Parts: sequence; structure tokens; C-alpha cells
Amino acid sequence: MRFAGLRFDVIPEEPRQAHRLRRFFLGCGGVAVVLTLLALYVYAGWMAREALAALIVISAAGCAFFYAWLRSGLNLRSRDPSLTAPMMIASTAVMLFAIRAAPEGRALLVLAYLVPLFFGIFRLSPRQIALFAAAFMLGYGAILWEAWPADGTNAWRVALVQWLVPAVVLSWFAGFAGYLSRLREHWSRAHVDLVEALERARTLILQDDLTGLYTRRHLMEVLERERRTSQRASTGFCVLMLDLDRFKNINDSHGHAAGDEVLRSFARTLRPLIRPADVLGRYGGEIGRAHV
Repeated sequence: MRFAGLRFDVIPEEPRQAHRLRRFFLGCGGVAVVLTLLALYVYAGWMAREALAALIVISAAGCAFFYAWLRSGLNLRSRDPSLTAPMMIASTAVMLFAIRAAPEGRALLVLAYLVPLFFGIFRLSPRQIALFAAAFMLGYGAILWEAWPADGTNAWRVALVQWLVPAVVLSWFAGFAGYLSRLREHWSRAHVDLVEALERARTLILQDDLTGLYTRRHLMEVLERERRTSQRASTGFCVLMLDLDRFKNINDSHGHAAGDEVLRSFARTLRPLIRPADVLGRYGGEIGRAHV
């Protein structure tokens, strides 16, 4: 996006920040869904237009605030750079405000809190999810207490049912969300272990474990790549092979450990002598020779 000759990317190129911004926009989509439901409440006469307008302004301001927080990079100073907990706090407060503003349809609107609670699965721990669900139910209970009719003899039963039904549903969902959160953490650790294992395997494939030089397999890939490049450009390239003669005498006289140290020392000697564009590797060795 360009404005006044300046380029501005809505989503940055840095992969992790880009992932956080995409997840943030997903959460904003959930906010839009809830606001659409509230528009139906206004149509049904369950909520005042002024209350919906206030919720739209608050939601838009909140989304803009969190986007600026994420886009500025200041989120990286937080323990959770995704800012999931602050977003959940804001969502909980806004949902309670909406429930208070829609007394006739609050029982149905309570279940809409599943949208932000589901959003918290991505980053929050099971304990944090349970705390947010409990805080929401306490706030909902306070709203029911505020609206308690003074002359209704059976009003407490209705209020109790109105509180218990969503409490049971949210409790089950919090437990299920906790299970998904633990599953996510397990797969996250498994992914890290897999990446580390692949990196170790890649190192074993590319680097000789004795000298730290590139392996014969990688050298052959480099040679093939250079051959194709030289054919396209009609130029040549140079290959230099060093052969350590009578290497077997070292192993026979001083042992294989001494021979290994000779190879390592020889590799350390060669590294400072090559250019950055050059490739140094261990091609292999016969019984009495070693090729580098």
C-alpha cells in the first residue's frame, strides 16, 4: 500500500509478526460476527441503537489500538507477543457491556462469548482459559443480580437457570479448550524437536563429522550446479584436489586417533586460505590416502 509516496504494508514481511497479524485479523473477524448478531438484536428491539453504535465505536477503537501495538513491534517486549491475554480482557469487557445492554436477549448472547474464548485457545494456557471463563460468569452473575426484580417470588429460580445453563456450557468448553491448548503445546514441542532433528540430519548430510568440512555428497551437488552454470555462461570453473600420500603410515605408527587429528588439523589449515565463494570439502580416502 502506498500513501503520499510512502509504502506501508498492512502485514509485515517478518514471518512471525505476519502470523500474529493474520491471527489478529481473524479475531477482528470474530468481532464483526458478534456485531452483526447485535445488529439483529437492534432489529428485534432487544437492544438500543445507541448501545450498538457505542459497541461499534469501542470495537473499532480497540482493533485499531491492538493493530498499532502489533504493527509497531512493541508487542515483542511482552511475554506473549501475540497479546492474546490483553485482547481477551478487552473482549470480555465488551461482551459484558453488550449483555447488559440487551436484557431481553442476554441468555442467547452469553453463548457468543464462545467466539473470543475460542480465540484464546491459540495462545492461552488451560488455567488462563478457565480464569477468563470464570471471570465472565462472575460478571454475568453481577448483571443478573443488578436486574433482580424486587417483587418476583420465583425470580431467583429463573435467574439461577439463566446463570447455570451458560455456566455449564462455558465450563465444558473451557475444559475442552484446555485440552486443545495442551494438545497444541504438545505438537508445538514435537515440531521443535522435529526441526532440530532435521537440522542435525542436514548437518550430518552436508558436513563430515570428523573434519567439519562438506561431505562428498554435497561436493558432488556443488560440482553439478557449477557445471550447469558454466555451460549456460560458456565459462569454466576450477576444481582442486589435495591428496595426502602415505596417510596409512600415520595410522599404523601412531594410531587412528593421531590420523584423525592430522585430518582435523589439515582442515583447520585450509579454511583461512580459501575465498568466501570457494567450497571446501572432504571427498574421501583410500586405505593409504586421504583426499581433501
